[in-house]
Amino acid sequence: MSLLIGENSDSEKTSPKKALFFLLVASVVISLFISKTLSANVRINSGTPIEFGQGLAQAAACSGNTSLIIKPIGSFSNSSGNSGTFYFSSFSISNIPISCQGKDFTIKAFGNTSGSAALALFNSSSTDAIIYNNSGTFQLGTGVTGASVTTDSSSQFTFSFTSPVATANSIYKLTIESTPHSAPAALLYALGDTGPGGGKIFYTDINGFACGPTLALTCNYLEAAPNNWNGSTPEPQLSWAITALNGTSVGANAQGTAIGTGYKNSVAIVNQGNDNTTAAGAARAYNGGSKSDWYLPSLDELSTLSANRSYVSSFLTIEFYWTSTEYSSSNAWGIVVTSGQQYNTIGKFTWQYRYVRPIRAF
Repeated sequence: MSLLIGENSDSEKTSPKKALFFLLVASVVISLFISKTLSANVRINSGTPIEFGQGLAQAAACSGNTSLIIKPIGSFSNSSGNSGTFYFSSFSISNIPISCQGKDFTIKAFGNTSGSAALALFNSSSTDAIIYNNSGTFQLGTGVTGASVTTDSSSQFTFSFTSPVATANSIYKLTIESTPHSAPAALLYALGDTGPGGGKIFYTDINGFACGPTLALTCNYLEAAPNNWNGSTPEPQLSWAITALNGTSVGANAQGTAIGTGYKNSVAIVNQGNDNTTAAGAARAYNGGSKSDWYLPSLDELSTLSANRSYVSSFLTIEFYWTSTEYSSSNAWGIVVTSGQQYNTIGKFTWQYRYVRPIRAF
C-alpha cells in the first residue's frame, strides 16, 4: 500500500514566490495487533520528513477495510528579522466509517531515529493527540487540553494544537491507533469550581450523560452562568415565547425533562422563531467563556441547580426561573429556585415574564 501526500499550500513568510508543491509516494507499514481492546496502528513512514498536504492511509482496526484519509497541516510562525519556523500545527482525518464511533483515535509523531520516543506536539511535552468519536461528533479525548477539535462532518474532524511544538521537518512518521473510548478515571472539576465558560459547576457525573443539540454527545458536567451573565444585575425577566406563537406548541423536541435535554429543547424553541428577546433565545445567545453551547435548562437541570444553588452565584429570592421544558401549547415549566417548587401553569407568552439563567453541559 502507499501514501500519497499532495500539495503544500503554505507560502513563505514574506516571499512573493508562488507556493511550492510537493508530491511524495511513501510506503505505509501497517502494524495490527489483537488485544482485549482490539487496537491497531497505521504508520506513515517515508524515510524523509513528511510533506504537508493530502494523504491516504490504510485502515485502523475500527474501520475494517475502509481507508482513513489523513492530512497533516503546517503553519509558519514569524519571528524577528527574516527567521521563522514551520510547525506541525494541525491535522485532519476523514473517511471515518460508522464502525469507529465510540472509539478514541490516538495520533503520535516520531523522528528519524529508530526506537525513539514520540515527539512532543503541544503543551510543551504532550505527545498524544487523542480524539473521541462520540457518535459522529468529535471531542477532545479524556484529559486533553491545549488543543481543539472541530467536527467537519460525521466522518471527518480537524485537530489543532493551540501552541504547536514539533517543527515540520522533524516529523518522519505518524502513528494512528484506535481503541475503545477511555472515560475519565476521575473528574477534572468539582462542585463549585469555575468551569471553562466562566460559570460555576453545579452537577457532575463521572459516568457521563447524553447531551448536546441532538443528545448524541456524552457530558460529565453542568455549568451555570454567573449572576451578571447579561451584563447587569438582576438578570433579565423574559417571556418564554413571542406573542405571534401564542397557542402554538413547539412539540416533543422541547419537552425533554432529563439532565442533558435542555440544549435540545432550547434549539427547538429558537428554531420555532423565538429570538433573543425570549428566554431560550437569550440563553443561546450568551457566549460566556467564548462558548457557544449555553442554553435554557430543562426541568431536571433547573431542579438540580435549585438543589445545588449554594455552589452558584446568588439567585433572586422569590421569583420563578424558566426551564426549557414545554408543558403544553400555552404553558411551560418553571421553578422557584430557592424552594425548588415546580409549576407547569406558567403562560409562555409576553404577559408572563420570568427570570433566566443559562447553563451548559460539557
